[in-house]
Amino acid sequence: MDIQKYIASGILEQYVLGNLSAAESSGVEQYALQYPEIKQEIEAIEEAFEKYAMVNAVQPAPGLEAKILEKIKDKKTNTESSGDAAATKGANIYKLVYRLSIAAFLGAIVWGISLNNKLSDKEDELVNLQTAYEQLDTNCSEQLKEKEKTEQLFAFLKDRNTNAVEMKGLPEKDPTNIAVVFQNTNLQKSYLEVINMPVVPTDKQYQLWAIVDGTPVDMGVFDVTITPDSAFIEVPFIENAQAYAVTIEKAGGSPTPTLEEMVVVGNVG
Repeated sequence: MDIQKYIASGILEQYVLGNLSAAESSGVEQYALQYPEIKQEIEAIEEAFEKYAMVNAVQPAPGLEAKILEKIKDKKTNTESSGDAAATKGANIYKLVYRLSIAAFLGAIVWGISLNNKLSDKEDELVNLQTAYEQLDTNCSEQLKEKEKTEQLFAFLKDRNTNAVEMKGLPEKDPTNIAVVFQNTNLQKSYLEVINMPVVPTDKQYQLWAIVDGTPVDMGVFDVTITPDSAFIEVPFIENAQAYAVTIEKAGGSPTPTLEEMVVVGNVG
């Protein structure tokens, strides 16, 4: 017998796959008992098929499990009716099918994990994009509000009915201190601009006053603005004010001005 020709014929691969009849399978098994080369080749084919299944495992098709179980059942029936030699073949096929089913199962797990990771990455990317969009939307809204606020202030200052009342520092203290109150009787609005005034201690605040018929009227406390963008402070509009002044008071303000702490003063008109 030409063993190499027999091995090259492909019958051993068909035997391992279970595609031979009972008589053909019995013949292969007889040769395997007689010739160690044939037995080694069968074992090598089984190992090769197992490795291939492990490397190329993919998500199992629907119904694969039922087909595998049915094939195992059929092989078991054939094994019981074909004697001891057929029983050895049936055991080999059972082991191969079992290994292939395990490989397919593991492949499905790997495929599922990979798909889950990809979905998770996409979800993270979507969350990041959503966060970036919301931040951009917030920034745009804030910039739009600032733009509208600036346009309103510019229109207020440009209005011909807006008057500027300059308040200067007292000569005996610091004449370089300067602040301006802009008032518009028609719009019933007033703004304060601090041009040059020193920062006061944290337990103190500046307080703006309107003088109406000789009586000081509180217009609120403020801190020295540091940035040019916030140089203008909207303050309450006081009707018929004849003068404006700023004093240094305790934090939170005072019901009456401390004249000794007057910083700037200016008359209307």
